[in-house]
Amino acid sequence: MDNPRLHMNSLVNQLNHFGIPETHITQIMESSYNLTESIFDAILFFHQRDKASQEMLDIIKEIHLSVESAYNSVRSTYLRKQLYSKTQFYVHPEIKGLQPDCKLSPKQNNFTYVSIVETLKKVLENKDYFNAVFKSSENQVSEDIMTSYKDGLNYKKTTNFHKDEYNLFIQIYTDEFECAKHSRLSKTKLGAIYFTLKNLPESVASKIENIFLVALYNCEYIKRGSDRSFNDICKPLMEEILSLEKTGILVNDHVIKGTIVSICSDNLGANQILGFVKSFNKTQFCRFCVFPEKDFQKVFHEKSTRIRTMKDYIEDGQNNTNGVTHRSIFADLTYFDMFEILTVDCMHDFLEGICAFTMTSFLKEAMKFDNNVIQNLNERIKHFSYGEAFIRDKPSPIVLDKSNLGQHAAQCWCLISHFPFFMDGITPTTCKEKMEVIFQLLDVMSIVFAPKISTGQISILEILISDFLENYTTFFGHMKPKFHLLIHYPNVIRRLGPPTTFWCMRYESKHRFFIQIGKRITSFKNICYTFGLRHQQHFTEKGLIMQNEVIKGPEKKIPAIELNCKGIVLTSLKINSQTTVNKYSWIQNNFKHKLGSFICQGIDENNDFPKFCEIIDIFSINDVIYFGVKLWSTKYFDRSLYAYNVKETKDLGLLKMTDSLPYSFDVYSKSIGYFIITKFKLF
Repeated sequence: MDNPRLHMNSLVNQLNHFGIPETHITQIMESSYNLTESIFDAILFFHQRDKASQEMLDIIKEIHLSVESAYNSVRSTYLRKQLYSKTQFYVHPEIKGLQPDCKLSPKQNNFTYVSIVETLKKVLENKDYFNAVFKSSENQVSEDIMTSYKDGLNYKKTTNFHKDEYNLFIQIYTDEFECAKHSRLSKTKLGAIYFTLKNLPESVASKIENIFLVALYNCEYIKRGSDRSFNDICKPLMEEILSLEKTGILVNDHVIKGTIVSICSDNLGANQILGFVKSFNKTQFCRFCVFPEKDFQKVFHEKSTRIRTMKDYIEDGQNNTNGVTHRSIFADLTYFDMFEILTVDCMHDFLEGICAFTMTSFLKEAMKFDNNVIQNLNERIKHFSYGEAFIRDKPSPIVLDKSNLGQHAAQCWCLISHFPFFMDGITPTTCKEKMEVIFQLLDVMSIVFAPKISTGQISILEILISDFLENYTTFFGHMKPKFHLLIHYPNVIRRLGPPTTFWCMRYESKHRFFIQIGKRITSFKNICYTFGLRHQQHFTEKGLIMQNEVIKGPEKKIPAIELNCKGIVLTSLKINSQTTVNKYSWIQNNFKHKLGSFICQGIDENNDFPKFCEIIDIFSINDVIYFGVKLWSTKYFDRSLYAYNVKETKDLGLLKMTDSLPYSFDVYSKSIGYFIITKFKLF
């Protein structure tokens, strides 16, 4: 018999996740219990009437007692909190006081903190998670190819810290978000601090379940407080980090030490955290450098600037010069210079900034020669046949007056990737030269957003960025501050690895939990504590993810002879035609692969082009998943469409799912042939 306590706990957690108030949860549990009591009474009545055996009656009574015990463990708010406190991963959120401010209510003068040390102890006590963090075979250091933090210069040169097998590399993220469109929360904006462990493989570390909450605070305190307000919030965090650096924690008979290796945020948040000016209209707004003549419009190389150092930072903080307003609490880290752990965010810089600015500038130029450009472009956006890889991020109609063209980040990425495709044939002849700026931007993005970056590509990236910035100013004039940050991308990549390993896209998905809760809760006395408590309770139920989960579509058992690629399957796997295989219509491992979608099986050594293939079978034998594929040849890269020209062949192939690159692609038809668009370099 299933344990009723597990089902009861699961029900409570789901009610909590949906934001049901505690008093309502108590009422629901009481009603559920009364219903089960009525059912048990009816069952006993009929069994006694029919003179059932004493053994059967005893079994029914035993089940009834177990259900009653399960209910008694969750029947009140107090008991439910006691239950959570005994679970494996639960860390209770604390309310921390802040400096009193007469302008703010008492509830705005505190914040909710979840101990990072206690969280680490709880999760690392799980031996599977411990092994995933410290003994993963995916975390090997590479000399020429960068895929993670461990491939960057920071990891390779700080041997005093990294030489110990049991040290933790902590990545901190902070951001602000609106709670919900609720009458009592309409003006409430909260800030969140999260952390994740860079020891984990990137595909696992990015899972929502492996992004841990550190703090929630009311943004009014930051807005109305002094420049040092964020230091007040980060004080308990830094106290624990310094303790981790010095003495560590004892877990599974190992002394575990750790430190912060990167700090992620949008540009405003980063300046706020690190003690720089919050206004980007100021002359020295850059957290990486001081540019000459207080003007960044003509700076296209990092070498043309003076890179900030800790010595300069301290002096500037004392004198309040060069954009430094105060000393950040993160300047006290033991193993790293604060400027070594600064990151960039390609989501905010490109997908919520540079891409939209560049497309807007181009379209405004195009409209000088053809007033119908926007109308024609929107028609193509609306009627374009998007494939599985892009359909979820289909762009909205372009609104030229909006700062991001009316797109969110993922839509903007889809739009800029397809922009040459959309503009083919409708670009005014006089704007052909200006279109080169779009191509140069895509050249930059193809490296910046790539999951693997070679050391040679970083050097190429420096040149591409310089050319793009110079041409942008030549054709379109004034650059926004986000453009300037591009010159620092190559060195940040050298230090920390690919930008997609520390961008904000995945962290912002974490906000959705709080936004959904904000739509349903009824207690607003201390919103940060309510959110923190609900998050910790939900996290306890969800648990941890130690590896990528493969999700399979509907399964059908068929003989191997019925597969589309039966010939190569029978030959390669050395099975007979009647061997039973499990066939699927789709499968998901980070990316969703369907019959008819395209994957990349590697790079052609003869021409360095990707080798694409179409999935015609998805099946498994002995728990190994295979793709039966039809091979397509890549003819050339068409720069005018920024896509690969491909041609179908009659050749078939067989791939293990683990042997193909884990991305899905779509093929598009034009009069001159078939094309595949990629959002980043595949090699």
